[in-house]
Amino acid sequence: MLIVTADHGQSFNDFHKNYWGHNSNFAAPQTHVPMIVHGPGVAPGVEDGMTSHLDVAPMLMRHALGCTNPLSDYAQGGDLLDEQLNHPWVIASSYLDYGIIESDRITVVNGTGQWKILDRQLTPLDNPGFSPAVFEALQQFRQFYEK
Repeated sequence: MLIVTADHGQSFNDFHKNYWGHNSNFAAPQTHVPMIVHGPGVAPGVEDGMTSHLDVAPMLMRHALGCTNPLSDYAQGGDLLDEQLNHPWVIASSYLDYGIIESDRITVVNGTGQWKILDRQLTPLDNPGFSPAVFEALQQFRQFYEK
């Protein structure tokens, strides 16, 4: 199986908010990366749903290594070759903070726990409701933590 991808994209002041380079926000120019997968059982096509690099290991475990365990035994992602895969949200992180990316918003949480909610073009939202995805993401962080 052959996979060609990148770990991040690059911003070129796409939304006129002076973001350049990478690792400065969680908008599409920095998080939407190309991925090409080729190998036995991989049908040609284009996937437009929301996926994550966390979906690569489950795909490899199932399709390249023949693992039949439930994905939740070893991964937080889904199988990239599952036609039904389309996450309602994904987690991305930088050196300093993490973002919960949804179709209509990005919730950014910094290292001290302070948060802000932005639209997908990095404009702060006025009085947004707190998304249930944030609580789901926090639970996912605990998946492999033992008390």
